[in-house]
Amino acid sequence: MYSSINIGGLALGLAVGVLLFVWVQGELSYDRFHEKGENIYGTSVTFVSGNDGR
Repeated sequence: MYSSINIGGLALGLAVGVLLFVWVQGELSYDRFHEKGENIYGTSVTFVSGNDGR
């Protein structure tokens, strides 16, 4: 029983680690193929409607 819990935890930890690594690689390589990629910026907008107390 203890071995199966340890092996399951190890497998889950490795799976999460690999997924995190793939996500970080994707985020760091975003728009790297552009010649002037360092000049690309992202924007975001938040719309609030109604009376939310702010």
